[in-house]
Amino acid sequence: MIDKRIDRILEMEERFNRVSEAVTMLKRVIKKYNKASADIYENESFGRLDATRILLKKAQSGFEAVGADISALEEYYDTFWQSDYEADENVELPADMKRGVLSQDGLYNLFEKIAEVQEMEIDENSF
Repeated sequence: MIDKRIDRILEMEERFNRVSEAVTMLKRVIKKYNKASADIYENESFGRLDATRILLKKAQSGFEAVGADISALEEYYDTFWQSDYEADENVELPADMKRGVLSQDGLYNLFEKIAEVQEMEIDENSF
C-alpha cells in the first residue's frame, strides 16, 4: 500500500512540475507578446513581435500538451490528496521524497494560475 502511495505521489509531483513550468512560461510569454504588440504601434518593432509570436505559439502548445496532467492533478486533488497529505503529516512517507504536490497551497495556487492564464487576453490586433 505504501509503495503504491509513494508511486502515486511521485507521479503527481512530476505532473505538478510540468504543469507549473508550462503555466509560468505561458503567462510570461503572453505578457511579453502583449507588450510587443502594444509597442508595435509606437516603435514599429515588427521583428520583435514576430519573434514573440513564435514564443507564444510554443508556449500555447506546451500548455496544451499538459492538459492530461492538469486533469490528472484535478482528479488527484479530489480523491487522494487529503489522505496522502495526512500520511505525510504522520511521517509515513520517506523523508527524502519530493513532496511539493502535498503542500497545503501548492495545488490550489497552481489551479488558480491555470485559471488566470486561461482568462488572460492576447492582443489579437497584430495577428
